[in-house]
Amino acid sequence: MAVGQKKVNEKIAELDAAKIVISDFQAKLKPSLKSQQWAAIQNLEQTHQITQGQLKLVERAQKMQSTEALASHSLSSQFLNLQRIYKTTMSQLQTTKMEKESFEAQLSAKKKSLQEKTVELAALKSVESELSAQSIKSLVIIQRLQSQLQIAKEEQQILEIQISVKEGLLQQNTAELAASKDIQSEMSMQSAKASATIQNLQSQLTSLQNTHQNTLSRHQEELLTEWKKVQENAVKLAALESVESDTSIWSATEASALQDQLLALQEAHQATHFK
Repeated sequence: MAVGQKKVNEKIAELDAAKIVISDFQAKLKPSLKSQQWAAIQNLEQTHQITQGQLKLVERAQKMQSTEALASHSLSSQFLNLQRIYKTTMSQLQTTKMEKESFEAQLSAKKKSLQEKTVELAALKSVESELSAQSIKSLVIIQRLQSQLQIAKEEQQILEIQISVKEGLLQQNTAELAASKDIQSEMSMQSAKASATIQNLQSQLTSLQNTHQNTLSRHQEELLTEWKKVQENAVKLAALESVESDTSIWSATEASALQDQLLALQEAHQATHFK
């Protein structure tokens, strides 16, 4: 009888130690477990409590039994049953631990993917800023050439007026015909020079406009290509998040932040395309 009582006490001590291990593991595992898995852990704890109660009942029954043989047989049966329950509990805890490690690996992979998307967004913003700066610079040069062209046209008009005045004077003063012809020739040379200057400026303006248009088209194509890549990555990330949406509050928050960044980039891309 004393031997059976000792075995029961040892088993109770083992189950108490297992309960402490389960409680610590629950505290560490709870933030990353799904609701169904957490319910399974709670069921295991309830099973442990029931088993502990059964041990106490066995202990009281042992004291009430009259013979040591009957008590030893009953305790052996209960002990084997408790051993099976204990092994089942430890197996389930090991399975839960493996699932936790799998979830942690998935969260790490998602974190790395989010970091890569952040780098891609920063690169796209840099390309967009460079394109905007080049566009502003080209517009300033075009405005400057247009201003020079306007000044040249005004000078040509002044020269034409002067030529007209000289021609009127030539018609009125036949005595000064030779001198007037010289003046007319000089004015014609100045007019031709002004016309050549205007044509040169117009040619430069046309060349610069073509260069600006080609540069803008090329940067828009590059930005569109990068944007398509980001959209494809966003679709992949959304698919991953739909499968693991309830694994971690942190993952959902980071995914939402990435979607906000993608929306902001889309608006910036549309604004650049409109310009």
